[in-house]
Amino acid sequence: MTKRIVRFVVCIIIVVGALATIAVPAHAAKGGTDRPWEGSGSVTGTITLGSPITVSSVGTVNVTHLGRSAYSNVVTCSATGCANATTAVTIVAANGDTVFGSGVVTNGATRVTITGGTGRFAGASGYYDVAGTTVFTGPLTFTLTFTQSGTVSY
Repeated sequence: MTKRIVRFVVCIIIVVGALATIAVPAHAAKGGTDRPWEGSGSVTGTITLGSPITVSSVGTVNVTHLGRSAYSNVVTCSATGCANATTAVTIVAANGDTVFGSGVVTNGATRVTITGGTGRFAGASGYYDVAGTTVFTGPLTFTLTFTQSGTVSY
């Protein structure tokens, strides 16, 4: 009888240990499934001088799960400059489904956190990192070609 109890306890410990090693997605929406987020696009933008400096841009992005979509964002620069800033992003798919995000620019590197959306993206979560190349077309205007890579859950 004692051996049966010991075996039972050992089995429970093994099962609990195995369950503890299962990775839980950090960005999964409740009831959602993590999916890769890959995109590329381009925007034109305008810098508005003031306190704070803001940078507004609009353009298009072709992103997984949305296809070719309208892209807009507003960057609010910190007192130390635009290499450290916050950003608000809206992406609208051709069918009207929308993804919202808020991001942080740290030393020029941008990470956007997906904060929800509409349509099938209602309650979406996740993130994507942005890399790009900026070309100034005037003293306060520019074009930006970029890529996005991350995870979305919906």
